[in-house]
Amino acid sequence: MLSLYFSDNISYGHSSGKVENKAEAIRNIVNNASVYSDISLDGFDTKVEGGTVVTRYLMTATEKKADGKSNPLKLHILVVWNKDGGTWKMLARQAVRVN
Repeated sequence: MLSLYFSDNISYGHSSGKVENKAEAIRNIVNNASVYSDISLDGFDTKVEGGTVVTRYLMTATEKKADGKSNPLKLHILVVWNKDGGTWKMLARQAVRVN
């Protein structure tokens, strides 16, 4: 299902600096054992230009890892969408940790 929304040329960046292609991003999202709670998305800023949309927002959440440890998350996220054959697809995503 995710492949329908991801461009074949997606660049999926994590706050750790890791950047994944489409196959890697889908595999890691599907196999992620973390559970996220208390999710909040704030400060949306969206810009549209032609067939491209750029969205920025702040995500805060609590991540509980498979080993039971919990970590607070506070990330600035940038997502770029591109219209491809009449369907909006994610072309790029980058998360940056907020201290």
